[in-house]
Amino acid sequence: MKKYKMYRRWMLNAVKNELVPGLGEQEFERVFLKGEEKKQLEQFYPFGKFQRFRGDVVDILEIQFPQYGYPEFRIGAGTVAKSGYEHQIFGHIAAKDVWVGYLIPYYSFYAIPFTGRWFSVPFYSFRKLNEEDFSSYVRKISAALVNEINEALIHDRRGKHTRKCG
Repeated sequence: MKKYKMYRRWMLNAVKNELVPGLGEQEFERVFLKGEEKKQLEQFYPFGKFQRFRGDVVDILEIQFPQYGYPEFRIGAGTVAKSGYEHQIFGHIAAKDVWVGYLIPYYSFYAIPFTGRWFSVPFYSFRKLNEEDFSSYVRKISAALVNEINEALIHDRRGKHTRKCG
């Protein structure tokens, strides 16, 4: 639907302008997708992934969007040794090539972790949404999310948006 494409663009802009700078302040660096990876994953991971180096570990973070439908997102994060990760099926994977889904355990961040509800702007049938609704929503949750990500990755503590997987 045309309206959802516009909403998706607004949500992407809101995340780019409100959440991504907060991640940068916590020393997460954006890793852009390239080549075949870009073709296959850009629709789901429009910001690529983020990495932060801490001592002998690398924190990995992904912001995932659905391919179709109402724009929403969830965040996945995990920690891998700088030397890489030993995957049960694929064997050794260099730290720079690890995605959060490879890790056991990892963290997912949702609006409602118990139900797995992704972060999304509430939709009201009686009111038309505008770009500021998306910016305002992401701005409101960004600081808490960045803090919860740090607490999970550094101290293994769960916040109100955090679900530990694996």
